[in-house]
Amino acid sequence: MALTSSPGFRPTGREAIGHAVHVLLLRRELLSMFRSLYDFVHAQYTTRQRLWPAAAREAKWFSYLIHLCRADLRRPWNFTLSISEASLSGFAMATRSCTLSEVKSLGSFSEKSRFVKGSHFSRARDVLLEGLNPFADLESVKPISLPVQDHFFIRNHQFDDVPQDLLRKEDWNVQCAAYLQHAESISILEGRGIIASKKRKLRNARGFGVRHVHLSDNMGMTLALTKGRGRSF
Repeated sequence: MALTSSPGFRPTGREAIGHAVHVLLLRRELLSMFRSLYDFVHAQYTTRQRLWPAAAREAKWFSYLIHLCRADLRRPWNFTLSISEASLSGFAMATRSCTLSEVKSLGSFSEKSRFVKGSHFSRARDVLLEGLNPFADLESVKPISLPVQDHFFIRNHQFDDVPQDLLRKEDWNVQCAAYLQHAESISILEGRGIIASKKRKLRNARGFGVRHVHLSDNMGMTLALTKGRGRSF
């Protein structure tokens, strides 16, 4: 893979990682391979130096795994809808069958689109200095306290919640449940439940090569999986 746009262009470490991250957005789980490279670029931002062994190892991983960075955006939907729940004592997962239109309507919207920015300003400074002239108003340059933005994010009314008809208890079948012996944060426990659910669905050959829809009541973990990475690990 070439990261240069012309023979005379030699990208810096930051630019090279930027190109790599852009490519890996197609398979966000591959973004987890980078750690030492970020630290190297941050530490050697203005100087040239040989890559650290750990950073060089991650660059080699990228050269190998880039061949797996592919996805079929026209994959069909899996008609089996899954859900998981976790608590401090354990987790469980359940499944139910749905129609194509039901699964497609749920999977067509990303959870991160549930809220949109409520302000019409594109920059935070524009919000703070609304109506002030920086050439005439002293308030635009004096230290002032930041106002509380009660409606910085508002509900996206085009985002449809999961219909209550799909959440009827009698339509769901519990597939597995497990008790946990070690205390962990609820986000990690929710993640374990989601992973267990995916492993369960992939035991069936019909679970390969299709798109799956999974439901969770933990927005933090849902957004982390949507983004492909999170702070808790």
